[in-house]
Amino acid sequence: IRRVARAFADAAGAFALGNTGVTQQRFAVVNEWAIEALNAITGNIDRPGGAFFNPGVVDEPHAKRVIERDRRSRIGGYARILGEHPVVTLAEEILTPGDGQIKALIITAGNPLATGVDIQRLRQAFAALELLVVIDLFRSPTADAAHWLLPATTFYERKDTNIQFTRHMPFPFVQFTDRIVPPRGEAREEWEIFRGLHAGVGTPFLDSAHHERRAAALGAGYDLEAFYDEFLARRGKVGLAEVKAHPHGLKLGDKPIGAFRKILDESGGRIDLAPDSIAAIVPTRRDFASSAAYPLRLISRRALRSVCSWTHFDEGPNRLEISPADAGARALVSGQSVRIRSTTGAIIAAVKITDRVKDGVVSLQYGLSRGVRMAGSEEEATMNVLVPSDSDCDPLTGMPTLNGIAVEVELTNEKIVPTKRERIDP
Repeated sequence: IRRVARAFADAAGAFALGNTGVTQQRFAVVNEWAIEALNAITGNIDRPGGAFFNPGVVDEPHAKRVIERDRRSRIGGYARILGEHPVVTLAEEILTPGDGQIKALIITAGNPLATGVDIQRLRQAFAALELLVVIDLFRSPTADAAHWLLPATTFYERKDTNIQFTRHMPFPFVQFTDRIVPPRGEAREEWEIFRGLHAGVGTPFLDSAHHERRAAALGAGYDLEAFYDEFLARRGKVGLAEVKAHPHGLKLGDKPIGAFRKILDESGGRIDLAPDSIAAIVPTRRDFASSAAYPLRLISRRALRSVCSWTHFDEGPNRLEISPADAGARALVSGQSVRIRSTTGAIIAAVKITDRVKDGVVSLQYGLSRGVRMAGSEEEATMNVLVPSDSDCDPLTGMPTLNGIAVEVELTNEKIVPTKRERIDP
């Protein structure tokens, strides 16, 4: 470890990067802080070969700060982050009576009954809703539980400008794509659905008076292109007309080394390497403690042709990967059905013995319910059935422990019934 650390610090350029493996843990924020602190103390912030900040075409952090409110969740008391609360509170926000109780829910491009926590409790909460609406391209466990399933448009059936993702590229880049074919059947873009909903209840569709006036002036002619035109004119570094003049995309400069330091200089600030909130919880960190009842750690994996719980093209069934040593200790053979249980629930899946995982670790593909079902039931399920909602959450954000779940694996006679998800017919 010391040798790697010194090589990292002495290199002409280096950066450390975290992702779902370290951010879906009991101390997710501390993990991310440690990574960024390492980049900072080795001089690898905003330098060639190091970590840098792409300001993008729109000042997205500023735009999101505008909507931020200092409002804590009714359940758990978690602070909102960029306007959002953690999913661990959702079931109880629905089931707990009182001021602020959630009674209606609209889900767009999401599948919390596959990717949420304590799925059984969440399913109970969704059943208690007065209204559940899902907008999606595919059927899903969440869509099947909805009162209304509304078909969304594909990327061929709508106009798009990639404003939100311009900061996630190696240089500022923006592109406009036009609609190729009209939407099929009754499929509609999400913004149209929400505009109709606002019109029905008599509330403003947009949170800006400028957009509202533009929408009123254009009437039926107002569409997403009109919104992007107005938005870029007010907040962007380039107008929509200029973007559209470059059908293959517009690059606004090279890799923006120095942009982050400029922001620090203008604000007169520094990087705070020891925020009070972090310093308070670092001493409470603890390693994973195995137990006789749950000696294994369940982690997730992703496959190239899947998007979490969405498409699952040609993936085949979801198999539990286990090391030869752990399989031998349980007298398991590849292809056998096993029961995977945690403190929250149990699921059934076929086992695959492989040296891709370490001893003491087992793995399932995240969000994939094909070939996995609830123990004692024919109901499809994902590994999130095993994730508790009321323990082992990050103390600052409420991030659930989606990786490193304490489980046990044992042979079972229960069989897997294959199922197939179809695309929605609009």
